[in-house]
Amino acid sequence: MARPNQPEQRVVPTVCSSLGGGSLLVHPLLQAWSYRQSGSSSVIGVVVLSTLVAVSGSYVFGTVVGYSSPAQSGIVDDLGLTVAEYSLFGSILTIGAMIGAIVSGQIVDYIGGRGTMGFLEILCLAGWLAIAFSKGACWLDLGRLLVGCGMGLLSYVVGTYNIAEITPKNLRGGLQRSLGNKSRV
Repeated sequence: MARPNQPEQRVVPTVCSSLGGGSLLVHPLLQAWSYRQSGSSSVIGVVVLSTLVAVSGSYVFGTVVGYSSPAQSGIVDDLGLTVAEYSLFGSILTIGAMIGAIVSGQIVDYIGGRGTMGFLEILCLAGWLAIAFSKGACWLDLGRLLVGCGMGLLSYVVGTYNIAEITPKNLRGGLQRSLGNKSRV
């Protein structure tokens, strides 16, 4: 019961939640409910969309790996390549992927995960353009090498940037396992 000289005190239901770093915060029940209901669904949408964009690099990788076999006769006939020249074209992708994987950590440290994803897309685009418009074995091999470097970068940056940096802590493990990614979280 309130006294005439004092304002009435209201009891607000609260909920305790552990947010970041294990600290306990007390939120009004309504505020905590709205945070959980609206915030997490929009976060999940952004994470899923960015994951789909990042994982689309795997499509590029599959395309470039599967491209060389069915296109062999057309490329050899159009450019007049020898078996040795075409064999180099087929295998240089792996060399580029090794180079990209070796330098991926340094590039991510220097320009960040988001910048690295942009950089690898530029490498892949330039590589595909070099392959598409090549008039000789040199440009063909350079394009394949660039796409390989992009794929080597992709193998590292998807797990570190997309999953570890932008996914909320409560979603990381499930997203990591659903993608089959074994990189660090």
